[in-house]
Amino acid sequence: MPKRIPLEEMRKWLKAYEEEGRSIEEIAKEAGRDKRTVRSGIERLRHERAAAFAKAEIIKDALYKHQQQLLESIRSVIAALEVPPDNLDIELPIQLTQARVDYQRDKGLVLSLQLENTIQWELLKEHLKRDRTFSALNRWKVAVAEHMRSRRDMKRQIKYHIEQSTGLEVAKDADEAGKASYVAAMAIDEIFYPVIIRRILSIADGTNPEKRMVVDKEGNIRHGDGGTVIAYAPADAQKVKAALIEVFPELQNSSEAERVVETYQSMDEWIAKTRRKFGEIHLLNYVPGQCRVCRRVGV
Repeated sequence: MPKRIPLEEMRKWLKAYEEEGRSIEEIAKEAGRDKRTVRSGIERLRHERAAAFAKAEIIKDALYKHQQQLLESIRSVIAALEVPPDNLDIELPIQLTQARVDYQRDKGLVLSLQLENTIQWELLKEHLKRDRTFSALNRWKVAVAEHMRSRRDMKRQIKYHIEQSTGLEVAKDADEAGKASYVAAMAIDEIFYPVIIRRILSIADGTNPEKRMVVDKEGNIRHGDGGTVIAYAPADAQKVKAALIEVFPELQNSSEAERVVETYQSMDEWIAKTRRKFGEIHLLNYVPGQCRVCRRVGV
């Protein structure tokens, strides 16, 4: 079609054809153009319009999927914002829901989200780089790491206190202790540490190990008749049992216990604040801001 025909004129042809219901012949006669020229111009504009609509739909679909991926990342963050269970294994790395705590030489204990190793995380940070949401998230991460540190300190203090008060080594088993009297490391993991943590944090606990401790005829101090061996001390079992019972009240009122409570309260506070921040974005059903993906599709 000749290039000299103005686009505005072709638009008038299209309007007359589609909206006014006029024929190609009528439009061509009125415009003083060949009907093939008019038909070609109308078809060109209709094709361009269809292509533009298809492109707009593709972009719309791409942006919708992009937003859904961002919202899924938001949901992953919210799922990670939980209070660690009282029986959490605190041997490094500490595994949490959607997150883990590791030791870094220059920073100490550091929490990282599983999501942080993904492209979705980078894009989410680009969208929210001017938002205070990530500031709250970083405060939560520090608070969790501090609480994990306080729990680890408490566990170390339990081991130290038991060895000091009983005069026995904490060992994995009798073989590790060289067949001598010992306190079982498993007892710290399964009884002393979780019970003390629960009591410090006012979490319901019905184990009552102090009343359940018994001494069998071989000199084992057990958690209930036939239960877990807490310690082996045939020469002085009753004295060791008494010392072990005193561990609970003494450590529940220790400086380490105070630190566990303080860091727990701080962590709980930042869980609530951060959950609120990310929850507000999730309720919008839209993540504001822009990232490199948005720019690529022309937003």
